[in-house]
Amino acid sequence: MLAKQPIVGAREPEVFDAKKPDMRISYLLDSGVKIDIPIEIKWAGHAEVWDATDSQILTKYMQDPHVRPAIYIVGWARLGIQNIKIGPNGEKPLSAIEFERQLQDVTDARLRGTGKSIVVHVIDTSILD
Repeated sequence: MLAKQPIVGAREPEVFDAKKPDMRISYLLDSGVKIDIPIEIKWAGHAEVWDATDSQILTKYMQDPHVRPAIYIVGWARLGIQNIKIGPNGEKPLSAIEFERQLQDVTDARLRGTGKSIVVHVIDTSILD
């Protein structure tokens, strides 16, 4: 099945472009419709970690009606948790699992009624600390 419909992954070009996600996965449906899934990646301590699902992913990468899902990956390092900005509703996560749930809740509230979805994954790199 996949041999007929290859899945293509592309990373952000080396040249800075504020309207391109860090990565993109694309595939072609039997109907000929091309589906793009943007992927944005940030560290938990990034200044825009709470806002990226709205200000970047939804606003810049999901304007095309064929772009309905997206993926947001956030890296969590135990040593960097003091650098995490407080969330829009006062959230202050203490673990990667808690952060993922809080980010997903904030994201879902922002997407309500849009017909779009962003899946949040927080990757716990604490074992490397």
